[in-house]
Amino acid sequence: MLIKVPCRLLFVVLFAAGVLFCGRQQRSAASEQPQQPAITAPFIRDHNRVCVDLELVKPDGSIRKVRAFVDMGDQHLAFTQAVANEVGTKNVRIRIAGTPVVYDGTKLTAYGVPGDSIMGGGEPGIEANFPATILMNYDVVFDYKARTMTLAAPGTIHHEGVRIPCRANPQTGLVSVDVKVGASTYAVTIDNGSAYTWIAKSVVQNWVNSHSDWLVGVGAIGNANMNGSTEEATALLARVPLISLGSLDLKMVGLAGYAMQLGKEDIFDWYSKKAPEKVVGFIGGNVLKSFRIEIDYANHETYWSQQSPIDAHDMDQVPLTLRPQPDGSYEVIGVFTGNGKKQVESIEPGDKLIKIGDLNIKAATFGTVLDALHGQPGDTRTLVLERNGKQFTVPAKVIRF
Repeated sequence: MLIKVPCRLLFVVLFAAGVLFCGRQQRSAASEQPQQPAITAPFIRDHNRVCVDLELVKPDGSIRKVRAFVDMGDQHLAFTQAVANEVGTKNVRIRIAGTPVVYDGTKLTAYGVPGDSIMGGGEPGIEANFPATILMNYDVVFDYKARTMTLAAPGTIHHEGVRIPCRANPQTGLVSVDVKVGASTYAVTIDNGSAYTWIAKSVVQNWVNSHSDWLVGVGAIGNANMNGSTEEATALLARVPLISLGSLDLKMVGLAGYAMQLGKEDIFDWYSKKAPEKVVGFIGGNVLKSFRIEIDYANHETYWSQQSPIDAHDMDQVPLTLRPQPDGSYEVIGVFTGNGKKQVESIEPGDKLIKIGDLNIKAATFGTVLDALHGQPGDTRTLVLERNGKQFTVPAKVIRF
């Protein structure tokens, strides 16, 4: 998931010149050609997240291809350590389908992380991310129906959809908007790096205390189960009948209320430091996947075209909270409770999930595993688990949430 914008004139001048400086005397990747055409690239959506293929130019001029996770909620450029060793972490030249990508190297920090994937959920083959500090140099379009991402020079897109004003942090590229629940308005970011919508647990608790008719439970399930952090087992899940985003009505939105400490700091206090302002959470992939979204960073505007209803059944699921393990299995770290009752019997935290029906999950992404546990309420999934070195089988039912 695991922020003021430079003026429009500055962006136009930079794109027309084709030059961005990294440091006092070093040129960034933007200088590869004088004018940048729009880039439209297909993306893969897995676990409600967006992944695109990049070409990294190595010091010897050869190309290292990687699959990257697009993250509007992060400002840093991350690689697996193996990729960082090949391409370096200074003045990294990035291309998409042969077209150089523009960014200001003075605002971008690159680093390597251990392991075969940069994803907290352990998704295999994701060797890099594509952060907001790159996106902010463009007019950006995420078309979830077509599964394409477009990067265009500022001012070159004819915008479509419902206009929603936004704020942007000029150093990190994170974007925030206002949403309304009941009579209260809250600032949240737009974060396609998050598989699900997260809101501070204290805020969600206040909402559910005032709405006894809402669906509520404890334990992150489905795509709300993002990476298997300990706090996901105690996340407060809710289905909100109406969230207003400008003139848009977002109906039956699932969200997860989290309370998490990062050192001595609350996660949303930490997150707010890279956002444009104090925020209570972020709109994640469970909402974004229903839209075509345009972000005009230079003019502080977003545009939303709804392509499908928000999925009010996206957490109809065998109700387990999982954590990916190094051997490819998944540890059960929580069993969802609704109305104060544990919703699946015979499975305990600490059990290891080995198989779902015919799916051997060791070669599967986290998104594939969660999809296999999804279904119609009352459906049965045959699970193979392991406890104390012994395997056992449990028929587990999909619940309605």
